[in-house]
Amino acid sequence: MSNFLMKAGIFVLACNAIFLLIDTFLFKERSVLNDFIDDIFYGGAGLLAAGVLVKVLGSGISAISIKRCPRCGKPVEKNSIYCETHLKETINEYQDQLHNAK
Repeated sequence: MSNFLMKAGIFVLACNAIFLLIDTFLFKERSVLNDFIDDIFYGGAGLLAAGVLVKVLGSGISAISIKRCPRCGKPVEKNSIYCETHLKETINEYQDQLHNAK
């Protein structure tokens, strides 16, 4: 979601820049469209800022959260998926499947 927000913000800002260039070259004096261009710029900047904020908060929350075993819910060590008991069971089940397949 954060990538989508950032890409949408960059796209809106790029379209706004193109629109601003067209408006500047076609209308030499201040036009009614300048307020509209300002609103588009603030919207694009808001999307980009929201994307960056979601990315920063998402990575911060994932670093703080405790990983748990999907089978029993016990907290597991860093870079582990299962607790020790279920890890051994999973390995044994996999080895049994390999032996039975032969």
